[in-house]
Amino acid sequence: MSLRARLNEALPVTAPLVLNPLMARMVEAAYLGGGATGYAKVALEANLNLTEMCQAALDIRAVSSLPLILDGACGAPTTTSASST
Repeated sequence: MSLRARLNEALPVTAPLVLNPLMARMVEAAYLGGGATGYAKVALEANLNLTEMCQAALDIRAVSSLPLILDGACGAPTTTSASST
């Protein structure tokens, strides 16, 4: 079922966080969060730029056709995260 069709249903859409293609194979819809994905890829700061976020999405789409929600914001408006995006 497409994400658009799910959003039109009366029930809320649940989308578990996925960080890599293996996790994406285990769910029906996925949420790719910038902060969590950044921490999964680096050691100190959840700093992903737009290219890295898109690459993570492409890696997941290579193994799964599930609806994917991308959230490129790291969550905290700091100078470090702002300079990355």
